[in-house]
Amino acid sequence: GFVVSPKGYILTNSHVITNAGDGSGKVSAADRLFVEFQDHDRVAAKIVGWDIYDDVGLIKVDPADHRLDPVPLGDSAQVKVGQPVAAIGSPFGNVNSLSVGVVSATERSISSLTSQYSLVDAIQTDAAI
Repeated sequence: GFVVSPKGYILTNSHVITNAGDGSGKVSAADRLFVEFQDHDRVAAKIVGWDIYDDVGLIKVDPADHRLDPVPLGDSAQVKVGQPVAAIGSPFGNVNSLSVGVVSATERSISSLTSQYSLVDAIQTDAAI
C-alpha cells in the first residue's frame, strides 16, 4: 500500500487486509494488522473499509507512530495512452517486484468473474505484476 494522507490513511488491496480469495465464501477483516514501512519500522493499523469487487482497501495508522510521506495523487482523467507506468507489488510473496510499461488503454470496463459488478473506467497497462 501507500500513504495517501498525512492523517495516516493508507490505500492498499482488499485481499491484503481480508481473507478474500481463501475459498471460505465469506469475507472478513484481518484480526490484527501491522504496517511495515520501508525502514522496517512496524506499527499497528486499523481497517477503515474495503471493496472486494475493486480489490481496494483503506487502513489507518496513528501519524504519531511513524513519519508519513503521502504520495502525490494524479488525475486519472489526464492519463493518455502511451504514457509510461510502473507497477509495484509482491506477487506470490516476491516482495518489492517492479515492472514498467505503458498505458495501453483508458476507460476500460472489466467484467467480474465472481459477481454482477464490473470495474468501470479502468486504466489498462502492459506492466505485469
